[in-house]
Amino acid sequence: ELNDDFSLIYIDIENIESFQETYGSNFIVDIRNKLMQTISTLVSHSDIVSTITPDVLCIALPQKDNVSIRHLIDKISKYFDQNGLQVNGQTININICISVTTLQQDDTGIRALHVRADKGLMKAKAMGGQQIVFVDM
Repeated sequence: ELNDDFSLIYIDIENIESFQETYGSNFIVDIRNKLMQTISTLVSHSDIVSTITPDVLCIALPQKDNVSIRHLIDKISKYFDQNGLQVNGQTININICISVTTLQQDDTGIRALHVRADKGLMKAKAMGGQQIVFVDM
């Protein structure tokens, strides 16, 4: 109603199954926790990082325009490309799939953003590897 910018980013680890086969399910929990901690340090104080499901992280971005969102996506992607993820003293290389959507004028609720972000994430995962999908931006 206020015509403010609001966006959602969904993030999932594309190659999580390979880590489960190698390290077991307890290590997977550590990977997800470390991913959430790391992403929390990369976003601004007004952004909210949470989990949607055990497999999917969500970043709510209030009052961010398309340029700042794309800058954040680049920052996150480059961070993991360059540093991997430090988990229990090990550096692991992760492939993350990212889906991004923004509030549209015809949206009647936050649910519309979640549906678009989920569809974008399914598309990113279906493409394989590390993918970024922008939905209605």
